Formats: sequence, C-alpha cells, structure tokens
Amino acid sequence: MNAMRDVIGLLSEWRRLSGQEREAIEREDWQGVADQQGRKARLREDITQAMLFFRGGRPAALNACAAHEPIVANAVSDLLALEALNRERLRAKRRDRQEKLERLNATLRRLQKLRRAYGAESAVRWQSYS
Repeated sequence: MNAMRDVIGLLSEWRRLSGQEREAIEREDWQGVADQQGRKARLREDITQAMLFFRGGRPAALNACAAHEPIVANAVSDLLALEALNRERLRAKRRDRQEKLERLNATLRRLQKLRRAYGAESAVRWQSYS
C-alpha cells in the first residue's frame, strides 16, 4: 500500500515541521517560523496529491485504502490540534509583544515630555550666559 505509506510519511513530515515551528515560536525566531510555514505550504501540495491518489486508487485497492482511512483521519486530527496550539502560541507572543510595545511607547512619550520641559529651560539658561 504505497499510497497509504506516502500519505502517512507526508503527514509525519508535517508533524516534524510543526514541532520545529513550535520551537521557533518559543525562541521568538520569526524567520524560523516563516521558514517552517513555507515548508509546510509546499508540503500541503504534496499531501493533496498523495490524498487524491490514495482515495482514487484502483477498485481492488479501495478496500485496503478504506481500512487505513481512520489512521489517516486520526493523524490529520492530531495535526490540526498541533496547528491550533501553534496558532495560539503565536497569538500569545503577539499579545506579549503588543503590550511591550505599548509600554515602550508610553515611556517614550514621557521621555519626550521631560525633554521638552527641561530641554527648553536649559536652552534659555545657556543663551543668557552667552
């Protein structure tokens, strides 16, 4: 059953890439995340082709494919759960980054106010000594 092995192999590769994507998210390696997502996008096409072949096999092979279909369905279900976890990890990192950016922007605004308040006064003082 080559078609089934191909599908399972491709799904296993997706699982591996999802694990690498998770690690990249945890390290905040955004280029690594993009690389893994690009690899998965290319792999999606291979999986689609393999699934078409898997389901469109010869009549004699259909019974064998049907027997293995729950295995494929379970693997896909597991991968969808991994994707949901990675998506939630990304959302959490984005929220954290957004909060940090807002705090930094507030600090910058306070520093700019201080600079305007003290900067203008000190410029006047220096001019009076010239």
